[in-house]
Amino acid sequence: MAEQKIAVVTGGNKGIGFEICKQLTSQGVTVVLTARDEKKGNEALEKLLKDSGISDKNVIFHQLDVMNPDSIASLVEFIKSKFGKLDILVNNAGVIGLEVEGDATILREIISGDEFRVHGKEAPKIKSDGKIIQTYEMAEECLETNYYGVKRMTEAFIPLLQSSALPRIVNLSSFLGKLLVTLQKHFSWWFLIIYTISDLSVFHVMKNQKSKRQLSFNPLRLKLEKFC
Repeated sequence: MAEQKIAVVTGGNKGIGFEICKQLTSQGVTVVLTARDEKKGNEALEKLLKDSGISDKNVIFHQLDVMNPDSIASLVEFIKSKFGKLDILVNNAGVIGLEVEGDATILREIISGDEFRVHGKEAPKIKSDGKIIQTYEMAEECLETNYYGVKRMTEAFIPLLQSSALPRIVNLSSFLGKLLVTLQKHFSWWFLIIYTISDLSVFHVMKNQKSKRQLSFNPLRLKLEKFC
């Protein structure tokens, strides 16, 4: 009988994270769905159980704030005591680090304008009257979540991943981290600079962790993946 696989998904209460939880449970993986907001996390759990018709033994909710080391430690202890190992860590939690006041299509218009400039064309004038707001606190939260959150989670769960026969870490991000160098001549998304830096930094987390595992005496058979 195959050993039960255990997965942790950060930011699993909505969007891509929720869909990842759904897909993993459909493959027979036991999923620990995490979210910063306990109410929203439990609501997501109920929806997943209802939509998928799976047993509550196959998916569990655990509160998690990736910006809080104590919260991460609590989750590690929970996984350790209940399962004794971790097979899959999905670092999905992330924030964009800004707010839009009014018409949100301004984001699409600005990004679309840069795409025109990349191809040597004149960008259309912005028609939206939306306003982009980015405070110091928003920028700090973006880095703490998207970069340091991934770094903390990865380092904290390495010991439990070492107990898996085939451990895997999956980091989700956007295309901006890859395209920063290509687009820097045309980059007018000043409001996404912090977000882009956080994305780019995730690549270095992966590279660093992979190097550490390869150089260790008893290397972790770790597969690292990044999806944009």
